[in-house]
Amino acid sequence: MKITTAQYAQYLLNVSETRTESELGVALDMFFRSLQRDGMLSKSKDICSKFSDMWNAMHGVVSVRIVSAKKLSDDVLQMLNTYISARYGAKEVDALFCVDESVVGGVRIELRDEIVDGTLQQRFCDIERFLKQA
Repeated sequence: MKITTAQYAQYLLNVSETRTESELGVALDMFFRSLQRDGMLSKSKDICSKFSDMWNAMHGVVSVRIVSAKKLSDDVLQMLNTYISARYGAKEVDALFCVDESVVGGVRIELRDEIVDGTLQQRFCDIERFLKQA
């Protein structure tokens, strides 16, 4: 029976939660040897991604990408963290901040397959769509 990437990720999660630091090194070495043996090293990126998603879910961590036209102030970043924590019930927000000069005002928050688009560009598109329907 072929082991799926999700099953490898689940095993890795179980190992990381039940081993001491010294035991973890040995377990990880064995884990990667088994990936090599099973011809799954090429799937390691997918396994790590699934592991990260599982670990975050287990620990109440939400990973987001926040995009704006310029660097945001610490006050705005704190406000966004508070908003994201409240909206998604997160204990912790792992945020990646990106500057994209093509963004016209506001911010876009990307979480998994959801996008909260608060940019001016999106608002103009919403207004245009509304006016076309009227």
